[in-house]
Amino acid sequence: MGRVTNPNLKPVAERKEESGSQKDEIGAEEVEDFGEVVDSVDTSEPLPPDDQISVPLSQNETAAKSAEFNDGQNTFISSDPSTWPFVLSSSIQSILLKCGPTNIPEESYPKKGHYSFNPRQLKNGDIVRDWILYSNSTNSLFCFNCCLFAKTQSSLSNSPWANYGPGQIGFCDYQHQGRAIKEHERSQHHFQTTIQWRKFQNDFKKGTLIDQNLHEGYMKELGFWRKVLASMIEAVVFLVQNNLPFRGSSSRIQDDNCGIFLSLIKLLSKYNPTLALHISRLEHGKVNYMSPRTQNEFISIAGSHLRSSILKDIKSRKFFSLMLDSTPDISHSEQISFIVRTVAVSEEGCKIEENFIDFINFEGKTGEQITEMILKQIDEYQLDLKLCRGQGTERNNPKLSETIPRALF
Repeated sequence: MGRVTNPNLKPVAERKEESGSQKDEIGAEEVEDFGEVVDSVDTSEPLPPDDQISVPLSQNETAAKSAEFNDGQNTFISSDPSTWPFVLSSSIQSILLKCGPTNIPEESYPKKGHYSFNPRQLKNGDIVRDWILYSNSTNSLFCFNCCLFAKTQSSLSNSPWANYGPGQIGFCDYQHQGRAIKEHERSQHHFQTTIQWRKFQNDFKKGTLIDQNLHEGYMKELGFWRKVLASMIEAVVFLVQNNLPFRGSSSRIQDDNCGIFLSLIKLLSKYNPTLALHISRLEHGKVNYMSPRTQNEFISIAGSHLRSSILKDIKSRKFFSLMLDSTPDISHSEQISFIVRTVAVSEEGCKIEENFIDFINFEGKTGEQITEMILKQIDEYQLDLKLCRGQGTERNNPKLSETIPRALF
């Protein structure tokens, strides 16, 4: 089986033919620079297919094989350019630049033909070409900085060194790798992308990257608002636990009659620097999370969380009874209190508990309408109707007794 070819490279037959002395000189240079002659290799045996050539990695290099970028979702980025997406987002490009190219040791590169090659190693042994990436999936080479900054250099559009993407093949003409690598390394577009890469590295070490500064500012602002909201939620929980009203006749925190909630926030700000800073920079029309609408949202969220916790306890106790009490309001509609009674069993013994679940605005009067409302609420709370063992209403409801025969009145 022949080696993998690259459509961006000219066939060997179309290249300019070198003289015998030139061939010998180039061949010796390539062996000296990038490989060593393996005398024990039997050239009569066919080479294994490229997809059977594996590159073993050490534990540290396996960890570097992929990088993880987290912005509310996890994105795994392989170090193999032949698996990268055709379009690199700014977040993926940033994490690749911060992680840098994966360093693969010399013995990990596969042997092909008469050579075992390490294209990253210069002949002095002390300097490596850290810009070279090896793709294990396609057995080809890529230029790290040319791949990531290809958009800035139009001349790289047809270069195999920047030909990244799913299943794409980079440079793989290993017979002429010495000359090709030197040509790319000395090219103008590679020089320009290298400058961009080194500048990014220096800015990253100094902490002067624009996106780095923006991210740090974002994280500081995020931490600030988390502290503000945590203080407000604590105030909401305190008022709810003590059955205290929230609002006054004014919704401005600077006014004296602003209500208990805003007054409590002012009190906490005397001992909470974050709240004090938040109040000091309040402006009309700006988000402050202290408006009556936001207070209602806090109460609703806290109520939903508490209701879910109560329903979880009810389901764990299996059997339950329903208790409903109605009170007409000024609009002549019924406001029904939905209460569930259960038996809590613990090591200390059994204890009957009644838990308020919700207020229900209801305008129906007939037994059928009341039954439909109760069944709807039970279904909404995901309670098992068959486990209901009692009903407590203002008057007996035959329709409900027929639907739940084991729920005694």
